[in-house]
Amino acid sequence: MGKLRCWLRDWPLPGAAVLTALFVGLGLLIGNLPMPMTGGYVWLIAVEVLEVFWPLGLVLLCGYGWTYVRGGFFRTLRAGAVYLIMEGFLLAVTLAALVTGEAPNPVSWTYGAFLAAFALGVGFREESLFRGVIVNLLAQRYARSRAGIWGTVVASGAFFGLVHLGNVFAGINLSSALVQSATAWALGCTMCAIYLRGGSLWALILLHGLTDAASMLYAAAFAGNDVLEAIDSLGVENLTPILPFTLLTVYLLRNSKCDEILARFGETALPDSLPEPPAYGASDGEETQHEV
Repeated sequence: MGKLRCWLRDWPLPGAAVLTALFVGLGLLIGNLPMPMTGGYVWLIAVEVLEVFWPLGLVLLCGYGWTYVRGGFFRTLRAGAVYLIMEGFLLAVTLAALVTGEAPNPVSWTYGAFLAAFALGVGFREESLFRGVIVNLLAQRYARSRAGIWGTVVASGAFFGLVHLGNVFAGINLSSALVQSATAWALGCTMCAIYLRGGSLWALILLHGLTDAASMLYAAAFAGNDVLEAIDSLGVENLTPILPFTLLTVYLLRNSKCDEILARFGETALPDSLPEPPAYGASDGEETQHEV
């Protein structure tokens, strides 16, 4: 494992590409395993719970298990406050429409539970690899300047976008997969910026889960689409989130905040060490600055 970690440290971009390909391959392999014809959503929820183990193993293998125990949960939520409000508003509007009967397509409690499990499962898997490993991998090597921070954000976002092209192998049409990939790139940049600002992987998992839950529940309530149908129906009009995501990323990485990130990653000694967690200073309870 030491050789693997050293290789990832010395060759972060090829390493990120290999990890992305491995993530797609394992996801497709597990997704195509035979499943029982009975059990319905209960079985699907169980599958989502079980699927947390392979990304967890991948993170531990790469030497980034410390990302799960690092603090900064509320600091990260504060950094992502604007994003949290955006996605929380969409979820609240959808839930209100379902409760009042204004949504054209009612959603059963079992399907709602499945969507929650699905959203959190996807959030755990994708954040574990793409923020927990790949962002740290790139940042520890390249975050030596403001340009290096932006390079880390754009590159990690690109890998996150590319992984969504794998949905083509799940039966999604290419045009819809490209739209999802482009939007995921912008979202990945925003998630990376929030993570670099706050440092808590669990907060990112929560935000990611909220995003998927809000969008999938909205698709089910107002279009009658399940998860795959919602993705397969994406068109050019669904590229609109790219603009707010990009603007939010630019705001999160304004010069003063980039300098704070540099103070952590810019001093990480890599040549003679394996991956180590960058210091984030005061704990959540000790922080006095609350600027978003």
